[in-house]
Amino acid sequence: MNRIVVNPVAELALQSHHHRPEYSEVVEGTAMFTVNEEEPIITKNQTAYIPLGSKHRLENPSQVTSTLIEVKTGPYLKEDEVIRYEDRCA
Repeated sequence: MNRIVVNPVAELALQSHHHRPEYSEVVEGTAMFTVNEEEPIITKNQTAYIPLGSKHRLENPSQVTSTLIEVKTGPYLKEDEVIRYEDRCA
C-alpha cells in the first residue's frame, strides 16, 4: 500500500504495470484517473481500478490537495516493473 498526495492541478506520469493491477481510493479531495482512453473523476470514499497492463495517469484537477491510498495486488509488487511513457512534469 502507498499513500499518494497530489498537489492541486498536478499530475503523475503516464505509466503501466505488467505484473500487477492496482486499486486507489480517494481519502481527501478529487482525482481524475486516465485509464487507457477513459478519464473518470472520483471523489472522497470512491475507488478506481487500474487493470493489469493499462496505461494510466493520476491527476488532481482541483484547487485542493488530493490524498489517495493505493493498493497493489499481484505476484510482483516492486517498483522496477513500472513502465513510464510520459511525464509532463519533468
